[in-house]
Amino acid sequence: MQATYQAKVSDKGIYPLLDAIAALYGRAERALFVDHHVRGRALSECKREYIRNFGLTARQFNALRANLDGKVEAAREGQ
Repeated sequence: MQATYQAKVSDKGIYPLLDAIAALYGRAERALFVDHHVRGRALSECKREYIRNFGLTARQFNALRANLDGKVEAAREGQ
């Protein structure tokens, strides 16, 4: 059984911050795809660089990597 949940933020003043965070994660995810999945760079090398250049924590990088790996695997399965 699957369920979908939705949360609404009532304080619309936070939307610009959420948009900026989403844009940062999007840029980091696209860059990681190119660096790791296209160019074949090692994850440890990418992790150090992305933490420094994008201002991510190690936990954020790991979440970004896991999400990207899921997308890549889903695309492979779809082919």
